[in-house]
Amino acid sequence: MSRRIDEGLAGTELREAVQADVARAARVLETGLWALHLIAQGRQVAEAARSMDDARREIAGAVRKARQAWRAARSETRDAKQRARREVQQARRDARRSER
Repeated sequence: MSRRIDEGLAGTELREAVQADVARAARVLETGLWALHLIAQGRQVAEAARSMDDARREIAGAVRKARQAWRAARSETRDAKQRARREVQQARRDARRSER
C-alpha cells in the first residue's frame, strides 16, 4: 500500500491497485502451494514437510507465549492503575481527615 501511495495513487485507484496486488500475491501463493503439494507426494519432500510442521509448532508456541505475555502485561498495567486510584482515594480521605 505504501508503495502505491508513493506512486501517487489515492482513493479508488489506490484501493483497486492494492486489491490487485493482494490477488496477484494470492495466486502466486496458491501456485506455489499447489506445486509443493505435487512435490510433497514424493519421498524427498517428506523431511521438508516434517521440518515445516516442526516450524509451525514452534511458531504456534511462540504465539501462545506472546499472547500470555501480552495478557500479563495488560493485567499488570490494569493492576497498577487500580493501585494508583486506591492510593489517590486514600490520600484524599487522609487529607479530608486532617482538615477536620
